Amino acid sequence: PKKVNSIVALIIIFGIISAIAYYIYNWYTNELIETTSNILIDKGWTTPKSTSQGETGRRTVIGGLNDSKNIDYFYFISSGLKNSKEPADILAIIPGSNSTGENQVKNTWADFARKNNFVIISPSFYFNMEDWNNGISYQFPAVWSGKTFLRMIDDFNKYHPVNKKRLFLMGWSAGAQFVTRFALLNPDMCVAVDSHAAGGYTYPDKSIPVKFFITVGSEDLGRKEAAHNFYNQLINAGIISSFKIYDNLGHDIFNEQITDLLNFLA
Repeated sequence: PKKVNSIVALIIIFGIISAIAYYIYNWYTNELIETTSNILIDKGWTTPKSTSQGETGRRTVIGGLNDSKNIDYFYFISSGLKNSKEPADILAIIPGSNSTGENQVKNTWADFARKNNFVIISPSFYFNMEDWNNGISYQFPAVWSGKTFLRMIDDFNKYHPVNKKRLFLMGWSAGAQFVTRFALLNPDMCVAVDSHAAGGYTYPDKSIPVKFFITVGSEDLGRKEAAHNFYNQLINAGIISSFKIYDNLGHDIFNEQITDLLNFLA
């Protein structure tokens, strides 16, 4: 019995120590993320950062509901395009509600843009549930986010010329709702649309000369059926479209999905 009690006591002590370590780790990680984010956004992005690969930076426009906010967007432009006066095609990456534009202008995204001569523009739209419940959040570009996004394009065009009629849109989750709806509203500006794991769609009422790639995870309950229904509506409207379900994937986006989405736009 004493040996059993000792083992139980050790297990309890180990559990307590693990819980404390987990709490400290999460506290430290959150503090580090918050500190890093503040440095990155408030200081590091104030001045454009240039490397041999290209330039990243942050710019701001007036936007939001009733033009009541300053809305940031982030950009990447390769060294080759930076030194050219020719207008560049735009890869617009619209993140989900739990992400920001600053994460979409580096690494895989920037490598793809550099190799395929795209400028990246990625907004940091704000989101709150009250706006979503009232149908006025950034997922609905007809309300305010579409106009704000167009201002971002106009603003960047002053910095470096871009092809305003050559938009390649990519979004996931809330961002996927934005890109599909924006393309239906502005088909004359858009070439192709990637949409991963959107939570809702507006169906097309006519054919438009924009190609769509609709993707979703097999375990993303509710969204899988919605994505397939939207794809069928695109096909019925005569819109060139592709559709893919990723096995054993929930409401996530990983390198496999990112690679497929980018390759569709190439």
